[in-house]
Amino acid sequence: KWRDSMLIMVILVLLFLLPFFYFGPIQKSSTQACYDVCIVLGYPAKKEGTIHPILQARMDTAIRLYHQGIFKKIIVSGGAVKNEYIEAEVMKAYALQHGLKESQILLETKARNTYGNIQYAKQIMAQHRLNTAIIITSPWQLRKANRFAKEAKLNYAMWPSMYPKTFTLFHILGAYLYSYLNLYRNFIYALIKK
Repeated sequence: KWRDSMLIMVILVLLFLLPFFYFGPIQKSSTQACYDVCIVLGYPAKKEGTIHPILQARMDTAIRLYHQGIFKKIIVSGGAVKNEYIEAEVMKAYALQHGLKESQILLETKARNTYGNIQYAKQIMAQHRLNTAIIITSPWQLRKANRFAKEAKLNYAMWPSMYPKTFTLFHILGAYLYSYLNLYRNFIYALIKK
């Protein structure tokens, strides 16, 4: 029994550590730096079209950094993934309500996942001659987004959003678990594909 318990413990620790090895270290940012653009990764709106607490936390973080002068323009990234509401448009409406000007907001409406967020945002950056980016997403998604940004060869830094105000510890642990399960699924799928 003792050996079985130890084996299970070792497996759990390895599963917990896999994202750190697979995705590598996060590109950190400094509040002293100023970036050309902020990229906010999308999250589906609620079924009635209002902003989801996860997306609101990301946008609130971006708005706070904007008012601190950390960036000049913002790319809101995300298509209509889970319902008919385009994530980028929901984010734009929220940003306008909180002091950003229409001329500062760039919409990316095609992305259906984190990889697409980064790839399409990179294209928008090139079109607008924006060289440096700060990327905002939820803490449980940072490593994944960081890896895609690094592979895209962006000049960037990552910034975690706040946790949604309505989230309990149970919600937060569930979000990390869901993110990790997706990681393991993709990791195994990549191994099988080889």
